[in-house]
Amino acid sequence: YKSTKILKEIESQEEYMRKIILITTFKEFDGGRDAEIQKYWLNQLKYQTYTNFELFVVKYKLSY
Repeated sequence: YKSTKILKEIESQEEYMRKIILITTFKEFDGGRDAEIQKYWLNQLKYQTYTNFELFVVKYKLSY
């Protein structure tokens, strides 16, 4: 009973959490320094304590 009550409390709290929208732009993942930084940034998202977010990524390719 107690665990069910705790789960219901958590679910009701999640309903009131604001959704965060993350928008970022990445260069190509070409194995360079920028790609490593981008991979690190993406990997860190899984350690966030606030999980009510959506991620939108724009990837662009440099053309010379």
